[in-house]
Parts: sequence; structure tokens; C-alpha cells
Amino acid sequence: MSTLQPVSIISLLLGSVCLFVALQYSAASSAFPRAISIFIMLLAASDLIKSARTGSFIARDGEVDEPIQWRAVLLVFCSAPAFIVLVKLFDFEIATFVYLVVTMVLLGVRNPFLACGVSLSVLLTVKVLFFWLLDVTRTSTLIFGT
Repeated sequence: MSTLQPVSIISLLLGSVCLFVALQYSAASSAFPRAISIFIMLLAASDLIKSARTGSFIARDGEVDEPIQWRAVLLVFCSAPAFIVLVKLFDFEIATFVYLVVTMVLLGVRNPFLACGVSLSVLLTVKVLFFWLLDVTRTSTLIFGT
């Protein structure tokens, strides 16, 4: 019997909810959220199909340990409010870097250069996509202002 990827299950559910909400708005204003929701759902579905077909489940030591994987997923999704608080207090860049590094350390990444490198590359990618290409408005922060 194969085990399912917890991230894929949660991503499929969240993608479905986001698509349902995006369908409530006009097509002109919700084209991007609809596309992202469909993309997330396709990735999650393909991962679920692959894991069901091969019976594989990615774990750190090669063993199937589903409760540990579910705890890791819950840690990531439940720590999202902490990220929101960090963004409101400081700045998007500081909050994203700190959140990603702390989350990776809690999930078992022991190499600090890897955690910092991945955090910086994700931060740069998100910044380019949202703030430069899509021109998303930045929120004001409590410590640094606007």
C-alpha cells in the first residue's frame, strides 16, 4: 500500500479553495490567481499520482515515516501567522529571510550556508516576480515605516 504526500494533499485542497474563490471575481481581475491555483493543483495531482503509482514516499532516511512528515507539514502551515507578524513588524525581505532560514532549520537542514543560500535565492525570485514584474504594492511596517 502506498502512502500519500501530505504536502500534495494540502496543496491540492488549498489550490481548490483558491480557485473557487478566484472564480467568484471577474476574469480580468482574477486571471493570475486562477492560473496559479490551477498550476498548484496540477503539480499536487501529478505528485499524488506519481507517489501512488510508485509507492514511494520521500523521507530523510529512506524509511516511510508518515507522522513525522505530517508534523513537518503542519509546522510549515501553522507557522505562516508568524511570517505575517514578521512582515508587519519589519520588512518583507527581513521577514522572508528569517522565516525561511528558521523553517529549514526546524525541518532538519543542518548546513547554514545551504539554508541562507536557498533563502536568499527564494527571496530574490519572489521579489523579482512580485515587486518588479507584477508591481505589487508593499505594505507599511511598524518598525521601518513604508
